Amino acid sequence: MLTTENFLLAGANKRNMLCDITYDTLNTNGKIILLLHGFKSFKDWGCWPWLSKQFVQQGYTFIKINFSHNGVGTTIETCQDFIDLSAFGQNNFSKQLQDVEAMMQFINNKKHTALQNCDVQNIICIGHSMGGGMAILAAAKYASIAKLITLNSMSNFYDLLKRFNANDWQSNGVVYVDNARTKQQMPLQYQILQDYNANKSELDIPTKSAQVKCPWLLVYATQDETILPSHALQLQKLNANIQLCAIENTGHTFGATHPFDEDNLGEMELVVAKMMAFVG
Repeated sequence: MLTTENFLLAGANKRNMLCDITYDTLNTNGKIILLLHGFKSFKDWGCWPWLSKQFVQQGYTFIKINFSHNGVGTTIETCQDFIDLSAFGQNNFSKQLQDVEAMMQFINNKKHTALQNCDVQNIICIGHSMGGGMAILAAAKYASIAKLITLNSMSNFYDLLKRFNANDWQSNGVVYVDNARTKQQMPLQYQILQDYNANKSELDIPTKSAQVKCPWLLVYATQDETILPSHALQLQKLNANIQLCAIENTGHTFGATHPFDEDNLGEMELVVAKMMAFVG
């Protein structure tokens, strides 16, 4: 029977992050998939729950996390709402790495009964957009990540930060980004740029990309206006293990929307088919 269970896990600064695990007690191949969401997103965004079920029906155990400082609530009632913009403003890439570390320890220690019969040294990591960048760093760091899938991934975190005037940002202490869906003005505190500058070597996606040893499926949309296709082409040059996959006539979320509409998946079914073929 297919089951999804939500649970809290302490992430960066001991702040709780809401996570979930989807599995089928009667159908398991022992392989684990970990999904890392993107900027201004969350684990229950749009098609992600649907995506997890597609893989669980094939025997995979699927884990999704909300980064600890992504700004959404930590209850089932609030997990799709940006109710804590203060936390969002205090988010940074180093904290997200700590969140990934907490989850990797959770998996390695088999802290959930669904993991008892899984191979914790055979993790498939999927990352979308900013989460793609985090997935690349994770794959370079953890030998237990056996396969990497990036979906419209950033090739450099600085591409997000350079959009703002650094001097004005420092003077004001904060800049704001629009959330077109919720109409919220979402704060980015200057500390995110400070953290990036202080930890450039650890957060250097191009350098870490070259260090990824596992097979890597790099999926990108040819009409992505958020993360330009040039990011994918830059990444491809850095690692011989990359299998490049272009999805034509679609954008950053491959046509999927939030709220989720299963009758309007855009090109996500094609993306899933490509991922299924890759993970084998």
